Amino acid sequence: MDNYVLCLNTVLLFSFLFLIIRLEKKIETVNQKLKRISHQISCSDSTIKKVGFEGKAIEERPSRDTSSTIREYNSEEYSRLLSLAAQYESDPSYFQNSATLASETEGSIQQRRNGKRNRLILGEDSYGSYFIIRYESQLTVFPSLDIDINRYNLFTVSEIFECKNYHEDYSEYTLLLPALGEEYSHRQWVISKRGLLEFS
Repeated sequence: MDNYVLCLNTVLLFSFLFLIIRLEKKIETVNQKLKRISHQISCSDSTIKKVGFEGKAIEERPSRDTSSTIREYNSEEYSRLLSLAAQYESDPSYFQNSATLASETEGSIQQRRNGKRNRLILGEDSYGSYFIIRYESQLTVFPSLDIDINRYNLFTVSEIFECKNYHEDYSEYTLLLPALGEEYSHRQWVISKRGLLEFS
């Protein structure tokens, strides 16, 4: 009986240690992603529009390596989206319950194949690669948990997100900004402002 209890305690101890190691690795991964986001914020401070004493927006001169996507946002919008991106990076499953899954519609794909430069249209799809989430008064677009970004879908992804530092067949990325969408028709949306993914 004593040997059984000893063996059971040993198994429980090793299981506990294994869980601690996994948790530490996950925390380290999240910390690294948050550091990347913080670095992106500091690099792009010069692009944020600031409000002057008379209430007018003043846009500072952007740095050379600043993303063109970031320059499309004003300071309030930018801060709000950064907060959502940080939430997504720390716990992407948090968005699942409130998200609508979507993918590019067949009509949108066909138009792009025909060379038309219309805005990409997303439609509700239970197997879709993107989360559509209404946040306050805005529609935001995030990569779904199952998306694998590669050379076969990069063209579509890059219509929704600027893919910073992307290189072929490497899909590890950090979400820096979600994209913004607008209602197009019933359960369909168009991208109004691209988001930003950074590959490393």
